[in-house]
Amino acid sequence: MGKILLVRHGETDWNKTDLVIGRRTDMDLNETGRAQAEALAASLRDEPLDAVYVSPMKRAVQTARPTAEDHGLPLITAPALIEMDYGIFEGRPRLDPVYQKEKLEFFARYPEGESYLDLAARVYPFLKEITEKHAGETVMLVTHALICRIVWTYFHEVRLENFSGFPMANTQVRRIEF
Repeated sequence: MGKILLVRHGETDWNKTDLVIGRRTDMDLNETGRAQAEALAASLRDEPLDAVYVSPMKRAVQTARPTAEDHGLPLITAPALIEMDYGIFEGRPRLDPVYQKEKLEFFARYPEGESYLDLAARVYPFLKEITEKHAGETVMLVTHALICRIVWTYFHEVRLENFSGFPMANTQVRRIEF
């Protein structure tokens, strides 16, 4: 049986100020995020790891690097793990009522962006590939909050009413057996 350690990247300034941050803004971790990445590495030091897959965005790479280095593993960039394109909502407050309404339109694309179905179409084949390639191994995926939700739905049944509220804190680790 294999295992996935699913990790959301560390904190950025936009996370701290609760702004929508997607694939259009490639932002570094802030000081808190860098400390979270180091704490993540320390917490996983004794965890056996066979591979580390990471979104190509800086915030994910900077989160994954300390753990990968501790385990002597290369970072494997996985474009499938890149954050969603939130279109016109990039950089807007998360509590913007128009954004809040739009994010519940599960099958529609954000204006000038992607839909949840677009994400599943790129993430699910990647998950099938890595679960076959790494059967019996432990892999870490470092990605973004919404991609974490999509990954979770591949392995678990998630009702629509629970999807948008699926919690994933910065550098939180969810363990998935496959």
